[in-house]
Amino acid sequence: RFTERRAEVSGQPFGWQAKGPATMAAAVSLEKVGDGVAVISLAKEPVNSMNLDFWQQLLATFEAAEADAEVQGVVFQSKLKRNVFTAGLDIKELHAPSTNEERLKEMWRTLTKTLTKIYGSRLATAAAINGACPAGGCGLALCCDYRVITRQGSMGLNEVALGLPVPKYWTELMVATIGQRASETVLL
Repeated sequence: RFTERRAEVSGQPFGWQAKGPATMAAAVSLEKVGDGVAVISLAKEPVNSMNLDFWQQLLATFEAAEADAEVQGVVFQSKLKRNVFTAGLDIKELHAPSTNEERLKEMWRTLTKTLTKIYGSRLATAAAINGACPAGGCGLALCCDYRVITRQGSMGLNEVALGLPVPKYWTELMVATIGQRASETVLL
């Protein structure tokens, strides 16, 4: 049976929820489930669109888990009402009229820092994918050591279909994970 242990991490008790701007509810939460395992839940209704605030929360939450010596592994999961791991990057963060150059650059810096930390972490990481997992969600899952996907799940880098370039390191991770031939099929 799970017993939550309270520990101070980054000045916050475990089980804390990272906050973005004061008007935004926590989209990312952390829970220790015992035996060195923590679960990071993604819950930004309706589809876990990954905007700058989301990436900032994910980074802060992952850093809190990584800073706790008791935590040896992290599972990323969706807590949405529907079967979606994440719908990927928030298109408003990539579309010129909806953002500005400084915010766009900050989003890519934060996204890259988050994925690099997850990829290079001392922690064992796993993505529990329960539905759609395109683009940024796929990038997150590819940075994990393990991925488990339901039969209804789907993964891919759909930027090409939207006319957007796919970050080079995402395609390299895709090739390293599923192989060259399968990656060509998925990416074309």
